[in-house]
Amino acid sequence: MLKGRAAKGVVWEPYASMARRAGLRVEPCELETCCLLGANAQAEGLFDVIRRAAADSIAEADRVDLQAYASLVNMPYELVRDSVRSYEFLESPDRAVLRRLIGGVRNVVMPDSVVDEAVRD
Repeated sequence: MLKGRAAKGVVWEPYASMARRAGLRVEPCELETCCLLGANAQAEGLFDVIRRAAADSIAEADRVDLQAYASLVNMPYELVRDSVRSYEFLESPDRAVLRRLIGGVRNVVMPDSVVDEAVRD
């Protein structure tokens, strides 16, 4: 986009903030849920291990040394800090939100039970 090869793009933080700082127009998507932890059916036996690891990571998110992380990814500390603060990390997705996001697609392409089958407690 900076080189004029694309008119539009979709990016997550910190790249949206970087684009804004570079003078590009940024329009937030306002997604309630953008990323979910998933596992292949072959990993069924590891579900609880994966869920615990994700929960532990979320619990530790506010204690992460962002200065060290910024150095690791070679980005300014303020950019990393603001990016991390812009996200809300949840252990389990809200099924009602997922149903609303899926909306009409669920009714046309997927059976009504798809969210309940895909999201385990």
